[in-house]
Amino acid sequence: MNGWRNPGVQNNTRAMRYEEIKASLLREGRLFEDPDFPAGPSAINNRPGGTLSIGGVKWKRPTEIIQNPKFFVDNATRFDLIQGELKDCWFIAGTACLATSSPELMQRVVPANQDFENNYAGIFRFNFWFYDTWKEVVVDDRLPTVSGRLVFASNNSQPNEFWVPLIEKAYAKLYGCYGNLEGGFSNDALVDFTGGISEMIDLKAARRSPNGGADLYDILYSMMQKSSLLGCHIAAARIPEMSLSSGLYTGHAYSITNLVKLKIKDKSIKLLRIRNPWGKGEWKGPWRDTSSEWKSIPDKVKADVGMTVGDDGEFWMSFEDWLQNFEFLTLCHLSPDGVTEEIEAHKGRPLWVEQKHQAEWLRGFSAGGSGRSPNEDMFWRNPQFAVTIGPASRGGVASTVANQKYHMVVSLMQIAPDMKYEHAISVFLYQLNEGVQLLDGRNYDKQSMLLAKSAPVFINLREVTVHYEVPPGNYIVIPCTYQANESGKFLLRIYTETQTDSAYVDMKTTISQPMIPKDDLGEVFRKFSAGDDKMDAFELLDAFNHLLNNEGFQSFGIETARCLLGLLDHDRSGLLSLEEFRKLITELRRWKDKFQAYDTDRSGNIDTYELVKVFEAIGFQISRRVQESIIRRYGGKNNRLSLNDFLHCASKLVNMYEQFERLAKNNNSSKTVQVSLEDWLAIGVYY
Repeated sequence: MNGWRNPGVQNNTRAMRYEEIKASLLREGRLFEDPDFPAGPSAINNRPGGTLSIGGVKWKRPTEIIQNPKFFVDNATRFDLIQGELKDCWFIAGTACLATSSPELMQRVVPANQDFENNYAGIFRFNFWFYDTWKEVVVDDRLPTVSGRLVFASNNSQPNEFWVPLIEKAYAKLYGCYGNLEGGFSNDALVDFTGGISEMIDLKAARRSPNGGADLYDILYSMMQKSSLLGCHIAAARIPEMSLSSGLYTGHAYSITNLVKLKIKDKSIKLLRIRNPWGKGEWKGPWRDTSSEWKSIPDKVKADVGMTVGDDGEFWMSFEDWLQNFEFLTLCHLSPDGVTEEIEAHKGRPLWVEQKHQAEWLRGFSAGGSGRSPNEDMFWRNPQFAVTIGPASRGGVASTVANQKYHMVVSLMQIAPDMKYEHAISVFLYQLNEGVQLLDGRNYDKQSMLLAKSAPVFINLREVTVHYEVPPGNYIVIPCTYQANESGKFLLRIYTETQTDSAYVDMKTTISQPMIPKDDLGEVFRKFSAGDDKMDAFELLDAFNHLLNNEGFQSFGIETARCLLGLLDHDRSGLLSLEEFRKLITELRRWKDKFQAYDTDRSGNIDTYELVKVFEAIGFQISRRVQESIIRRYGGKNNRLSLNDFLHCASKLVNMYEQFERLAKNNNSSKTVQVSLEDWLAIGVYY
């Protein structure tokens, strides 16, 4: 991530991991006090303008809150989680899904062998997937209390169990503070627990489909069999978490913890088990805890499906009622890395093939936006990723089914370590015509190549996921923000069921330099070289500023003169002959003319999008990777380059390119060179 560092998870704890820290604490006979997440107001809220404020907070360890505290009481269950004063129902709902998942998934996030009895040192650890990296988050067990009671998440039925408030504290540390957890989506928590890809399905749209969403239950059942984690919610209107007559709440995240089919008099009933993270507040319609529908179900069947009676926040609904009452379904597809051998063997889940790329939108270079007017051409400056999907391989046997299509799930995640998601984002997918590699607006047919049936929807969420069924072939994925020139980092992940390759799309840098003399500049050369037959960089600088100021050039600096001299100084003498001087001036005039052709306002500057066109005009094809380096080096805050800047970087490009070509020729290679440190330093310093 180019050196990016999350402020919430620092490497303080002296670069030590849990086991090392705990061993040190036990030797010294003291309890852990986390220096990276100190107990105090900043842990509650460290965001300017944050609204979370809790008065009278005292930080206490579980041993100070209750007698005989436990990390787990009879293992983790979905009933352990009760939301407190923090508006993080999405996190609690996601954690409930985790608690009902496989033991392997749960133990990966919440490692076993942690307790308050054996070698207790006031330190606990959890693991979260954080933007493509699994992070061990270590916390002390000082928890915020008011009047001796936990302020945030807890287990009300078993108040001596503390894994719930501790995992919430670790997650708050991951994102900077408790306040940063207020308001979110359960699919984000599910991703952070699994490293998977989240997908949100609009149930209103499903209801409007030709079959009324009837096939959705089978999809849900299949996803749960593949260990996917599921949640649902009703969109909030003006009032968040508003109670409805049905017993459900708007703006509130629920977890789906089971799906079953029951047979009643030869009729199949599809049911979903739902859990409210508050631990209370349940559905009041058919199949509620005390409804008549359950009377015809044998007690053994009730026990087998986990049916309980009581206001514990868990309830059952028919699929039809669920589809009509909820508005959004969230799924988390597990990544290959998140699927353990035990899960795969138990569920029979085929592994996804995963491709992933970290990149960024850079203002003035690759932040092309959505292509809306008047920035249509800028759209093609967005990062592009080539995806090649081959024939499916099932058990080692390639599929030969005609017109076969394969699932491809594409996830775009904007990186925001404090949960402030600043951009509306989306993904475009194009199927490439034969021979096309990079899309630039001239070599595509939007109607035939854009796979989405309608324009992609831009959403200001952490993650946007699109799901396609595609035949084998070559594709281009273009992630973008809605607005142009919005900088930001992102993670792109692509899941397929079959052989897949993907790569960042770029062109190879090639430079053409004819350097053909057309002028007799002998008089100027002799004047500024003091009659000598050689000219150094200082004399070249004076000649430039005398000769070219009247032709639209700005005054040069000595470093630019040195770089330009290097274009013709093939023997690295630091001097130019008359013939070399004539070639250089001829080429500079050509470069100047091309530069000024794109400097339409005659300001003496061009923006960084126009820079690419100037390079193309003088015969340079510059890869995006090199372009980005040029823009970072010369663009400044305004992403604009002067003619002086352009000549400086163009001459350096030519010099370095020619040196690489020379070394590659010596090494009999067109792609790589071997060079000693001394030779490399000598080349770098001179050019």
